[in-house]
Amino acid sequence: MKYSKKSVCIIPARGGSKGILKKNLIKINGKSLLSYTVNQAKKSAVDDVIVTSDDPEIEREAWRLDASTIRRPEDISTDTSTTESALTHALNVIDPSGDIYDVVVFMSCTQPYRKISWINTCLSKVKSGEVDSAFVGYNTHKNYWIGLDKLWWEDYSNRQERQPVIQENTGAMCATRAEVVRRGKRIGRKVYIHQVDEFNLDIHTELDIAIAEAIM
Repeated sequence: MKYSKKSVCIIPARGGSKGILKKNLIKINGKSLLSYTVNQAKKSAVDDVIVTSDDPEIEREAWRLDASTIRRPEDISTDTSTTESALTHALNVIDPSGDIYDVVVFMSCTQPYRKISWINTCLSKVKSGEVDSAFVGYNTHKNYWIGLDKLWWEDYSNRQERQPVIQENTGAMCATRAEVVRRGKRIGRKVYIHQVDEFNLDIHTELDIAIAEAIM
């Protein structure tokens, strides 16, 4: 079944951060991290853009960018609070009856390298009714271990002969049916992974900021 209601991009952007205070307002080449994500969402096929935050300064930046805001409660704005709690809370505030939105798009401000085509591709996959969720995954040919147990590639071989392992990166882009988000989940059971080979940097430290400045 195809989904015919509207889609909404919910961008969590709390003020607290262990590494960098108000990280979402940090500027990379003169633009805040929040602005990159909001503007990418606004250029895509997403219908509405909502920023959920506990911080008045971040809300003001969202308004400057012509995005709507939801005040995120303190009890789900801590270091241990989940992204899922923020998405579910925001969706229930803006669409309590479930009559407006059928797809929720999540993107993180700390991963501003996404392409508009990624957003539109994932959104269309969910809108078509083919899948519950569609998100970006990065191809990697590395070996992974937990403790002394190897998780992949029993035997070493050259990179060209290996089937890549997919690293989930929903922060770059994730579209999910609204009913799944209402159940407190970010990803449903049936998924589409939009595989990319682009560089992946999640900005959390001063070094990450310096690298992002050089890249962007």
